[in-house]
Amino acid sequence: MNGNYYFSNGKVQPYAAFGAGTIISGKSAAPTLNLGGGAHFFVAENVSVFVQALYKTAFIHHRAEGKLGVGFHF
Repeated sequence: MNGNYYFSNGKVQPYAAFGAGTIISGKSAAPTLNLGGGAHFFVAENVSVFVQALYKTAFIHHRAEGKLGVGFHF
């Protein structure tokens, strides 16, 4: 589960991302901590293109994750 903290409310909305979760593999499970950030770039009133980078860490597993997508805001 992740949450975002937005720094502005304009055409470009940068944010910090944070969260926690679990990696489950076979018969083992490890808690994770997610940290990162990104930004929404609005192309219309309710539509944005977004980029995000997350660093996910657990006691035994670390990885980086990037996202590029389209956001629809209701």
